[in-house]
Amino acid sequence: MGYWVTSNEPRPRLLRLAWGALIVGGFTWVSYQWLVHSPDGLAAQFWGMFQALLILETAVGCWHAFSRSWLSRNLLLILPVLLAPLPFVLPWVGSFLHTAYLEEVLGIPESAVHVAFYWRYFVALKPTALILAITLFYVSLYGWAKYFNLYISQRAHLKVMFPLLVLLAGLAVADRTLTDVQAAAESTYLAVTRGEQPPGYFGLNGKLVCVRPVDPGKPVPVQPGPLPTSRPVLAFPREGGDLWVWDPSPERGRNSAEHAVRLRGEDVSLYPVTGTSCP
Repeated sequence: MGYWVTSNEPRPRLLRLAWGALIVGGFTWVSYQWLVHSPDGLAAQFWGMFQALLILETAVGCWHAFSRSWLSRNLLLILPVLLAPLPFVLPWVGSFLHTAYLEEVLGIPESAVHVAFYWRYFVALKPTALILAITLFYVSLYGWAKYFNLYISQRAHLKVMFPLLVLLAGLAVADRTLTDVQAAAESTYLAVTRGEQPPGYFGLNGKLVCVRPVDPGKPVPVQPGPLPTSRPVLAFPREGGDLWVWDPSPERGRNSAEHAVRLRGEDVSLYPVTGTSCP
C-alpha cells in the first residue's frame, strides 16, 4: 500500500512503511470501531459491506453498458417515454396494496377509508425501486461482459433474455410485496386483539376507539350485528357515509375478514379508549 501511495517511486523504505501503516491502520481502526459500536453485530456489517459492493458493481457495470451504445445516444428520447406512465401507474399500485391490506385481511373496503393521495405514491415506491434496481443489475452484467469482451448476442439478449428476466424479477417483487402487506395487516389485528394501538401502514392509521350510539333509545343498523359497545374496536378515518370498524371479539369467527362491521357514521359516536374495555 505504501509503495502504491508514493506513486511507485523508489522512496525510502521507512516512508513507504509509514504511508502503508497510516492507510491500512486507519481503515482497520475505523472498521473496528464500526464493528464494536454497531448494535446489529458482525453479520449485519458483512451484509452492509456486501450491499455497498453490489451497488458499486451495478453502477460501474451500467456505466460500461451505456457508454458508447445506442441507449446513451438516444437516452433523452427514451427517458421521457419511460417516466411518463409513472404518475398514473404508481397510484394504481398504491391503491392495490392498500386494498390488499384492508380487504384481504381486515375485510374493510378500501373505498370506505380515507387515505391521503400522496400515500398511494409512497407505498408503491418500494416495489418500483426494487424492480428498477434488479433491472439495473441485469444491465450491469451486460456491461461487465462488454467490458471484458465476452461474446453476447445483443439481439438475443435484448429481445428475449432481458425482458424475461425483468418479468421474473417483477413477479418475485410482487409476491414479496404482497407477503409484506399481509404481514403488516396481521400485526395490526394482533395488536388490536391484545388491546394495543396498532402500527400504521403508509397512511392507514387505525385507532382503537369505543363506539356509542348517538341516540341510545334508537336502534342502530349494524351489519353484521350486534353493535360492539363493550369493547374497543379498530376504526380508520372514513370516506363517505358508511363507517367500518374491525371488532376483535373471537365470537365473530376465526376468519379475520369476518370481523368487519358496517354501520352508518351519523348513528354513532367514536370515543378514545382509556382502558381495556368501554364503559
